[in-house]
Amino acid sequence: MELKRRQVVSCLVGLSLSSPVLAQKAPQAATDTVTVTGQTPIVTLQTWIDLYGRPTAEVKLNGQGPFKFVVDTGSNTSVLSPRVAKTLELAELPMRTVHGVTGTSEARFARVHQIETGRSVSSNLSVAIIDAPALDKLDGILGMDMFANRRVRFNFSRKTVDLEPANSRRPRRLPISVGVKLRHGLLIEADGRVGGVRSKCILDTGGDTTIINMPMLAALNARARRRPRSEEAPIILGVTNQQLNGVWANLPQIDLIGLIIRRLTVVAADAPVFKLWGLESTPAMLVGMDILSQVETLVVDYRRREVELQLLSNLVGGEPTTYRG
Repeated sequence: MELKRRQVVSCLVGLSLSSPVLAQKAPQAATDTVTVTGQTPIVTLQTWIDLYGRPTAEVKLNGQGPFKFVVDTGSNTSVLSPRVAKTLELAELPMRTVHGVTGTSEARFARVHQIETGRSVSSNLSVAIIDAPALDKLDGILGMDMFANRRVRFNFSRKTVDLEPANSRRPRRLPISVGVKLRHGLLIEADGRVGGVRSKCILDTGGDTTIINMPMLAALNARARRRPRSEEAPIILGVTNQQLNGVWANLPQIDLIGLIIRRLTVVAADAPVFKLWGLESTPAMLVGMDILSQVETLVVDYRRREVELQLLSNLVGGEPTTYRG
């Protein structure tokens, strides 16, 4: 990925409500009840990869559609574009505060009676209505409020997302298994190392580019005894419509959930979402698709608080390996 050529970074990550809602996230309001019906062992969504490499799915809302949604592990709440909300003639709910990577804003909400993804159906879901350039040509964001009681299997080579009930019999385990934490109930947090620096890592399939915070950048610069790069700064566009200036950062090596990546260019920024998560003072990063797409298959098991993955190199064989932080 030639990050140097893209001076604008589109970022969906992190919806959380403050009565909470958008992007990397706060807990969902207790009044927003979600009922998942149907016990089909595995539901395969019709998915493909969008312009920025993010997994997308076809979704039906109140029987209409299909609509194109990004499947976002970095958002605890689903989001609709105003165009789709108008088409569905949804009754609006009170305004609420949403938190995104780049800032906070007030957003309209509406209730969707039924959301269908494959043969999986969720009912009575409160969704945010947001008009943001970061959504580009998408119809919305499929947040983790849809998948909280399931295993979510991303197969990047087949371009599919499978939903598996958490209590169903699991298919054969993948070669790498990693224990993770769930921050604010649904955000996937794993421990990693970047150039030898310990880091808190939030997995975000809704973000195309990885973003590190300023403590991470400072730690890396101190270890390498280098100064920040003085080239043109990238601009981060968030779903809350604020822009945030960042700086390019070269990461020497990333060790995360059994995956090792060398020499990756990412964006460093003092993003408000890090403070929201209590990560403003410790090295941390939002792990985007520039890293996650390096695996062949990624499985997120929310009930077991576990991530499994298969690297492309694992396809030739090998014994399963368990990594614990």
